[in-house]
Amino acid sequence: MKRKFIAGLAAGALLFCGSQAAFAAPKNVILMISDGQGFNTVKATDYYTGSKAVYENFTTKVAMQTTSANNTAGYNAAAMASDRTYSLSGATDSASAATAMYTGKKVYDGSINWSTTGSALTTYFEKAANAGKSTGAVSSVEFSHATPAAVAAHNTSRNNYVDIAQEMIYSSKLDVILGAGYPVSGHTKYIGGQDVLDDVKDGTTTAGHTFINDVADFKALANGT
Repeated sequence: MKRKFIAGLAAGALLFCGSQAAFAAPKNVILMISDGQGFNTVKATDYYTGSKAVYENFTTKVAMQTTSANNTAGYNAAAMASDRTYSLSGATDSASAATAMYTGKKVYDGSINWSTTGSALTTYFEKAANAGKSTGAVSSVEFSHATPAAVAAHNTSRNNYVDIAQEMIYSSKLDVILGAGYPVSGHTKYIGGQDVLDDVKDGTTTAGHTFINDVADFKALANGT
């Protein structure tokens, strides 16, 4: 039987569904995203710290193009190097960039896992969940914002925070959802609205979550107790 938890703090909100699953090696895969980061961000950091980051020494390194379907010309490295104004226009939106990373498909800026032909796209997180593996999204911003939301949500607009949050909580198979900004003073759109927050606290969501809201509970969750 799965144990399901939702937790929130002033600095964050956590949705956790604990499960025991068998994994083949490697046991865990973690995708870390620095939103807006490029190769020169890494290089600048190297210059600042005076040393290379650990991940720069990884045996396997790959790169991908995340320009959206709005930018049919793609990225022009020569223009970027020669024209200071090039980077000021045509920047890829976080929603379309995350979709490209999570599905391998280019979509229009502002849309989350929604194809240019008007259909929902399946992320590899969803494929993993359908295969019985545990999945989650952890972010330094609200979990319904584009980059974490694109892990499992599908919407024509990244600004539909209420719909996106409700899909993640009620419909997705995510085991963990962690984001910043516990809702206060009625500002609950990022978690799906007041009714959703009440469901989360009462444990009456579709998945039957249990609300966690203090440091001791977080520590107990991390310790498995």
